[in-house]
Amino acid sequence: MGSLYRAFESKDGLFRAALDAYNEQVVQGRVRVHLLESTDPVAGIRSFFTSAFQAGPEPDPGCLLTNTAVESFTVPQAAAGVRRGLETIESGFTEALTRGRALGLLSADLNVEVSAAHLLALYQGLLVLVRAGTPVTKLHTITGGAMASIAPEKGGQR
Repeated sequence: MGSLYRAFESKDGLFRAALDAYNEQVVQGRVRVHLLESTDPVAGIRSFFTSAFQAGPEPDPGCLLTNTAVESFTVPQAAAGVRRGLETIESGFTEALTRGRALGLLSADLNVEVSAAHLLALYQGLLVLVRAGTPVTKLHTITGGAMASIAPEKGGQR
């Protein structure tokens, strides 16, 4: 136990380090794969959403970033890490939307910053619903609504 306190100074320090590692490995990794490296940025946004609830080999306990944000009033020292993670996701949405608009996949008059903020809010809400056991069909409906918010004439489908 002494070596933990030497390395992290406190339980709060250990948690901040864990959240920082999660942001670097998981959040930035998902943003890179789905939002930054996708050849079709609109499809990448859809896959970013659906990857949050597609069944994997083991049950998903949820997103550390989202769970911490929901409970951040009990861990105020984690607020900076939560903000950094949310900013990473929002900037990933901004980048994907900007590329989608430049490629003619989205309306030229789409307000990228506002849409990125809306997508972030919808995505975080979706993660809470996933954690609450919301049926996958409803999660797909929510994802469809998120996509329609950026490409209404096509309902986000292409």
